[in-house]
Amino acid sequence: MRVFYRGPRALVTADVITVRSSALRSYALADLSDLYLVTQQGAGGSGGSRAMGVSALVGGILVVPAIGRASVVLTTVVVVALCLCAFVCLRIGPPAHRELVATYRGRRVVVFASDDQQEFGQVCRGIQRAMEQQR
Repeated sequence: MRVFYRGPRALVTADVITVRSSALRSYALADLSDLYLVTQQGAGGSGGSRAMGVSALVGGILVVPAIGRASVVLTTVVVVALCLCAFVCLRIGPPAHRELVATYRGRRVVVFASDDQQEFGQVCRGIQRAMEQQR
């Protein structure tokens, strides 16, 4: 039996994909049809990083009148640091959640799901190669 992908949460062989989640599930590749990917941007949760970014921007605005008269160099350093913090906090976000969805024996199932882009890509490539070999 030829193995196309073997990882901690999935095994893709020439005939079957076995996924380990809360339970062990196996899907015969011959019975899978209409495969498609669903990508959902991760929820912001409490919005902690965005709130930190906005706070840094507000802090940068407030620093100029508070420290500006005492030291121009210190004001510049603090404003640059706060702007950098704001940029980073507003740009980063939670990882995207990816799902491989298919029709399996007449019903819609999530074959594999992961937040790890590399793992998800490897599983998808393994399934693609296995299905190409079946044809």
